[in-house]
Amino acid sequence: MASTTSSRLINAVARITRAALSKELAAHVNEELGRQIVARANQTISFIVDEYSGVAGFTKVAPKPMPGPNSAALELAMSLVATANLAVRSDNLRNELSKIAGQITEKAYENAGLRPE
Repeated sequence: MASTTSSRLINAVARITRAALSKELAAHVNEELGRQIVARANQTISFIVDEYSGVAGFTKVAPKPMPGPNSAALELAMSLVATANLAVRSDNLRNELSKIAGQITEKAYENAGLRPE
């Protein structure tokens, strides 16, 4: 089971990284194509954020044993930050991955009913 969880996490980090890279790539193509690339990347990122943050309708993440944010969401966010800080040289990509990690964390807390005041 742990192997499946690890594989799933690695896959999510890779998918988000590819989406963030495609957003960076979009800056180097014609404007219309760039908009399409960014829109598709944002859809991919939103899907993964929802999947890991416990949004209703996504049942792939195991139920949490106690109130609080979904631990899978926080694990994904931390993995993205680690990837950004340890393996990425591009400032733009590092910032994009960190921004997405923040989105995942905020959504996880919101879906757990733990919004900051």
